[in-house]
Amino acid sequence: MRSNDGGKTFSAPSPPTAGTSDSVMPRMNRSGILGILVFAFVASCKGNTAAPPPGAGSATLGATATAKAGALQDPTGVYKPFSDASIRKPPVDGMTIGGGELVTVEWNNTKDDSLFYTVHYVDAEGVVRPVANSVFDAKGGGVFTRDLVVYDSKADGRPGFLELHSVTNTKMGSDGVTGDKVKLGMYPVLIKLKK
Repeated sequence: MRSNDGGKTFSAPSPPTAGTSDSVMPRMNRSGILGILVFAFVASCKGNTAAPPPGAGSATLGATATAKAGALQDPTGVYKPFSDASIRKPPVDGMTIGGGELVTVEWNNTKDDSLFYTVHYVDAEGVVRPVANSVFDAKGGGVFTRDLVVYDSKADGRPGFLELHSVTNTKMGSDGVTGDKVKLGMYPVLIKLKK
């Protein structure tokens, strides 16, 4: 399944293979590094006092987990933590994932859509890299669970993000199944591989 998001085609996630990821992610440029470093410094001094973005749910994203990302290269704000109001129970802020931990999310899913995730890690240079993606298992009543496993050793011990999204308006066409990617949340995490 693919989704069309602003002219970019995204493939629906398939189960990850060791050391690979089929996510389509924008390449980070270096022109905004200084701005991001200044922003990260100011944000760490003030704590998490900013108002949540429009459409954010009631989940509070703590400054501690966000600060773990260090010198994050994100000039366009793609990885800014948020939680859509439709996420009734978000992932725990700053949780550790990657070693097979069970993650449970409660989502007010009125259209019976699937809930997808992508795990991103922040490398030593501050570049965000996708490392795993798949679909959550629907348990009924708006509850979705998944054992999150990361295989890429470069992500071990690194801060990162758990992105939640769905795909709506799916259509069958000459390019296969397409639809619109709907972002539902971006949550700071710590990645630890199972030893």
